[in-house]
Amino acid sequence: MAAERAYRDIKGRGSAPSEATAWAMLGLGRALVARGELAEAADEFETLADAYPEHEARPQALAGAAGARVALGQTATARLSLETLVAEYGTTYEAVLAREDLHSLPADTASVAESTPDSLEQRTPEGGPARGAGAGSE
Repeated sequence: MAAERAYRDIKGRGSAPSEATAWAMLGLGRALVARGELAEAADEFETLADAYPEHEARPQALAGAAGARVALGQTATARLSLETLVAEYGTTYEAVLAREDLHSLPADTASVAESTPDSLEQRTPEGGPARGAGAGSE
């Protein structure tokens, strides 16, 4: 896919984060979703959200990560992305949609977020901190 190659090319230029890199990551995540590569797409969106906490693409990345995680059946992880989106970007279009999405998730995923000391802490299925979560990720 030409668009995916272009996004990967822009993302791969240099090691310094840039405005173009963040947008390329968002585009790459979307291209991966379109191709059905949901796990890789979710990882790309989450990497963008972690690496660019002040970037204007972050709400879209959080929403993309949540959508991919829901499609993968990982509703607890999706809930964490949606909760972050609502908490940090409450007045944005993406947050309005995230509130609706939170109401449509299975109720059993609510207890996962409520059981952690920090309701936004992410964990892997094995119980350890997720990439970018926990100590040293701030």
